[in-house]
Amino acid sequence: MRSVSRSSFLFIALVLVFCFSCNKEIDTLVDLRSDTRGEWIFMSNSVSSETIKTYTIDGVSYKNKWQADYVTYNNEGRIVVTENDISGVGLRYDVITSSYFTFYVGDDEDEEPVEWPFTCYMDSAYDAQKQYQMIGADSIYFPNGIDMWLPDINGRGQTSMDLPQGGTIKRFDNSMLITTFSKHEYDYTEDDITFHVVQKETVGTSLERP
Repeated sequence: MRSVSRSSFLFIALVLVFCFSCNKEIDTLVDLRSDTRGEWIFMSNSVSSETIKTYTIDGVSYKNKWQADYVTYNNEGRIVVTENDISGVGLRYDVITSSYFTFYVGDDEDEEPVEWPFTCYMDSAYDAQKQYQMIGADSIYFPNGIDMWLPDINGRGQTSMDLPQGGTIKRFDNSMLITTFSKHEYDYTEDDITFHVVQKETVGTSLERP
């Protein structure tokens, strides 16, 4: 009888610990959702971008790679977070950096990248509204893409803005960082040559309370 009571006590204790842990996680999620709502000042985007283009001419394979890591300048605008939407109002920013281009032929992987200036001055501000979902204590998902339009470093005008993206969200005393990850893969044909493109971007959007 004593061993049965002891086993029952241990079982109840484990159930209570499990329930407490679940409630704690839910409370954290609810608090984070509530704490992110409202108006934020857009401070900057920190971007890591890579585009790889592969194609074949006369049986010879080629690969072009563009890379750029930068932080946006002359940032303007604000972000408004509601229960289900994140809206960008009056967003604009400039990109002033260098990109790195590498040209490969066949199986060659030893080429050194060439540095090229990469700039993009935004002529006018824009507005955007995107849905989001909190899917964990610090995870966020944008089923229809993010607010941030980013220039394409390979110059074909492709953007990851409307692609579904997941990421993380971090809250600090008076600021917030939303980091998203995207991969855009597509083909296009030019002068009877088919190009396969894989574009990857990581974007960290920094926000502060007014």
